[in-house]
Amino acid sequence: MLFRITADHPSLAGHFPGNPVVPGVVLLDHILTSAKSTLPTFRVCGIRKLKCLQPVLPEQTCEVQWAAVKEAQARFVCLCDGRRVAEGNVLLAAR
Repeated sequence: MLFRITADHPSLAGHFPGNPVVPGVVLLDHILTSAKSTLPTFRVCGIRKLKCLQPVLPEQTCEVQWAAVKEAQARFVCLCDGRRVAEGNVLLAAR
């Protein structure tokens, strides 16, 4: 799933003035939204691991990629403009 945080996103106003960086919680929201469309027979019931590796800037094109790890768990990687910016695992339950 591709997404982009626009420069006028409300979370950027105070994060950080003059040098905006997308807050981790906004990035996580997009990752979890992508899980709903990519893994439609499951719901995310927990975050096992989340590692933010690099800052995400407004207007970058980001993509979330998913892979099964084992039953009831999936791994994600988030890339922005080709750079790995976040990765982690989520716990899943059947819908």
